Amino acid sequence: MVYLTFDDGPDPKWTPQILAVLERYQAGATFSMIGQNVVSNPEVVREVAGHGQTISVHAFNHLDLSTAGYTFFYNEVHDTEAVIMEAFQGDQELIRQFGRCIRPPYGKKSDVLYANAESMGYDVSMWNIDTKDWSGLSPEEILVHFKSALEPQKVILMHDGGLDRSNTVRALELILHELLMQGYTVLPYCTQEGQAIKTSN
Repeated sequence: MVYLTFDDGPDPKWTPQILAVLERYQAGATFSMIGQNVVSNPEVVREVAGHGQTISVHAFNHLDLSTAGYTFFYNEVHDTEAVIMEAFQGDQELIRQFGRCIRPPYGKKSDVLYANAESMGYDVSMWNIDTKDWSGLSPEEILVHFKSALEPQKVILMHDGGLDRSNTVRALELILHELLMQGYTVLPYCTQEGQAIKTSN
């Protein structure tokens, strides 16, 4: 099995397209959401959870939290969690799709960040495979890069917001087809019960 994650959403154009691909391949994923985008797109938050995908925190303003003091860190994480919960409108089925994980913006981490997250009861959610879907690679190039790094239990990083994600959507189809052919199960990384595994990076 492998674990699939998406950062920087929700986005009203790209997130639903990604959800459709995931549904077609019966694949699970965790969407680490930016609080500002949640405020702008609460219906997309509900759509993600309604599709059985899980949701975690990617900070409210997508700022580097690796050197942040506790109060600033707390506000970035708590405010994101609060607007996600507000988007769920008290629906317990949707609330169950939220996991207490923080994906640090830009992947920047530190002992201080880990301590702050632990104080809030959050896991720090990293990845092993960066698909580089953010770098301008073609879908085919993303697939080649992905295949060179693929191993069981890896956590895969992709993006559903921030820029034009048409290459991400197409690359996701190629990646999920490859995983299906190789007999992989694709799961969300962060669930209500916590992280599936602890990554080393």
